[in-house]
Amino acid sequence: MTKHPSVLGESYVYEDEFEMLCTLLPRNGSLLEVGTAAGVTAAAIADKHPEAYIMCVDTFKDVNHNNSACDEGNWALWRRNQRQGMHLWVGDLASYLAQTNRKFSLAFVDADHSRDGCARDLRLAARHAKVLAVHDYGLPEVSAWPGVKEAVDEFVSCGMWRITQCVRSLCVLTTRTS
Repeated sequence: MTKHPSVLGESYVYEDEFEMLCTLLPRNGSLLEVGTAAGVTAAAIADKHPEAYIMCVDTFKDVNHNNSACDEGNWALWRRNQRQGMHLWVGDLASYLAQTNRKFSLAFVDADHSRDGCARDLRLAARHAKVLAVHDYGLPEVSAWPGVKEAVDEFVSCGMWRITQCVRSLCVLTTRTS
């Protein structure tokens, strides 16, 4: 976990993964964060990229552990961590994308870690982002999430997207035409 001094809470994104996310986001770019939890990573990115538009999407339900109760603690922390340029959609990615035509420079996928859930988020985010960054892709210390690796590997096997780099458990995908 990484602690960002100006942000409440800890991020499960390692420092080198965080730096990669910041590098992938162009100046005046836009970020779609799928699975924001307490908004720690988004707020830290907003501190480094105050000009960025950041849309955070989260159900605030722990779908990975089948908890149907709303996670009020993370929602409250997200509101306290909110920065200028950060926006929140409470709901799933499909419901957000159904009401917008916005295109994003980067989508950071880190929500549902099941194979089917991650695959769904990848397919949806790919229609609205130039670059995809997927967290928890295949490291031994995150082997509790094999569904993420399975979903990414299947997604790239279709041939339109490819893995261009990995930093720890952060996997970066770009289209084959990029």
